[in-house]
Amino acid sequence: MSSWFSRKYAQPAPTGSIACVFTDIIDSTSLWSSFPSTMCLALKQHDKLLRACLKRHHGYEIKTTGDGFHVVFARASDALNFCLEGQMELQNAVWPREVVGEGSGIDVAPSCKNQKRGLLVRMGIHFGNASYHEVNPVTGRTDYYGTTINTSARVCGHANGAEIAVSEKFIQQLWFERRKWLEGDKHEIAIDEELSKLVLRECVRVDGKGFFAIESRRDVRLKGLPEKLCLSLIRSVCISECGCCAGNPMADDFMKVRAMLTM
Repeated sequence: MSSWFSRKYAQPAPTGSIACVFTDIIDSTSLWSSFPSTMCLALKQHDKLLRACLKRHHGYEIKTTGDGFHVVFARASDALNFCLEGQMELQNAVWPREVVGEGSGIDVAPSCKNQKRGLLVRMGIHFGNASYHEVNPVTGRTDYYGTTINTSARVCGHANGAEIAVSEKFIQQLWFERRKWLEGDKHEIAIDEELSKLVLRECVRVDGKGFFAIESRRDVRLKGLPEKLCLSLIRSVCISECGCCAGNPMADDFMKVRAMLTM
């Protein structure tokens, strides 16, 4: 098993500082209880979509965690692009009828009443050093341990369906990577709320079908961790021609951002 798994997912395990990502399907317990056969098919589709995104963005799959993934990246920018692309792929997928619509008991993410329904996945990203890592003798995959991994899991828990929660430390690393790429400069900075939004806006990929709104939350208490953190939530906002978001201040604001980013 370990030999097959290692050949199939050949991306090497990153060392040193890592961007750690957890994903989780919202309301999966209820869906499994109501539609067990359909959820088998839906989970296979979910796994296939996210693994394809993981490969494109050079991620390393550690393991699945029930109805989600635990993955790591050497670069923060790759972790963000994996999550953004993964959310768009999940929203655009065609899901089995039982997990789509009113019967599923799952509502859409905020801001767009016409947004597709289906499996909604929350994601969380944190950046830091793993305290310890070792190869799992059963799967042959490297597993990571420590506060960075625990924090990432807790950050994920603060996201809702179709949202990505990211920590302040992760945003700071995005800033470092961007400045290093642009200017070869990497220095310590203080990340405030407005700079966090600016960094994310510059790093988020914008396409013709949708874009992502950003909300900051300060002094968030994460279970089991001594210090409060500042988190940012990235969520999808409809800018399609359906017109359902016309007059939505958040959508109007980010239409302006989109225009600036694509000039």
